[in-house]
Amino acid sequence: MTEILTKTCTGCKATKPISGFVRDRNRGDGWYPRCKVCRNQYYLKNSSRIRAKMRDYNANHREQISKWHKHYSARRFFFITANNLKIRSRGESATHVEIARLWKSQRGICPMTLRRLTRETSQLDHIIPLKHHGSSTIENLRWVHRDVNYAKRDLSNADFIALCQEVTLANIEKQRS
Repeated sequence: MTEILTKTCTGCKATKPISGFVRDRNRGDGWYPRCKVCRNQYYLKNSSRIRAKMRDYNANHREQISKWHKHYSARRFFFITANNLKIRSRGESATHVEIARLWKSQRGICPMTLRRLTRETSQLDHIIPLKHHGSSTIENLRWVHRDVNYAKRDLSNADFIALCQEVTLANIEKQRS
């Protein structure tokens, strides 16, 4: 016989199954003291006051929040990139550890332009684009400069290089005339 865990709500004083409460790591038992229904009612009743408090806090702590976001995104760069990749891919995708190793193996240099990459100027490129049934596994990924990635879009390597050569030849012809 399985026992259903219950908890008493501090708002409505009703005993409800634990699934009616929200997780809260700061509490001793790990659950918020008010049930989901009472929480929603409280928020609806006080939403303008809560939003005003949040707006004031954000305005007064803008610099601190900005520093935290920069620190967080720099520290979690590969993890965030891997999560974004997982969202876009259809199935298996590279892990943040594999993506970090790829960065290290490329030494932070774009293989197409030989430019030095920074976290702001780098993007992951699918060698065989997803549109052409490429995968998001580490074998099909490389770090490139964002300008290269914007220009390449859904082209294969051969098509992209041919396009670059056409543009270069057209510019040379234009300069001669």
